[in-house]
Amino acid sequence: MIAYSGHALALALVSCACASALAQEPMTFDFSWSGVSACSGGSRSPAFVVRNAPRDTRQLMFTLFLSKAEYGGEQTPYPAGGRVPAGAIYTNGPCQAGDYRWNVVALDRLGRTLATADRTRPFP
Repeated sequence: MIAYSGHALALALVSCACASALAQEPMTFDFSWSGVSACSGGSRSPAFVVRNAPRDTRQLMFTLFLSKAEYGGEQTPYPAGGRVPAGAIYTNGPCQAGDYRWNVVALDRLGRTLATADRTRPFP
C-alpha cells in the first residue's frame, strides 16, 4: 500500500508539472507602423512589445517579410518587460505599401529556439 501511495504521489506531481507547462500562454508581440517612414536604402523598426516569452529567453531575432520576400532583420537582447524600443532592428523595408509580416524568435543563451511568433500589419 505504501508503494502505491508513492506511485500515486509521483503521478500527481508529474500531472501537475505537465498541466503547468501546458498552461503557459504562447509568446506574442505587438507593434504599430505609426511614425515609421518608408525606407530609402534601409529603415529602422517600430517599437515592439513581446509577451509570454519563455523564461530562458536571452535574445530575440526579428525578421521582416513582404509576402515571401525577406527584408532582413536583427537579433537584440531580450529586454526586461519585453519592450523593444523603436529603431532597435535594421531592415531593408518597409518600402512600398503592403501587408508586412514580422517574425520573432525567442532564443536561449546558446542560441536555441524557444518560441516563435508572427504578426502582420498593412504599411503604411
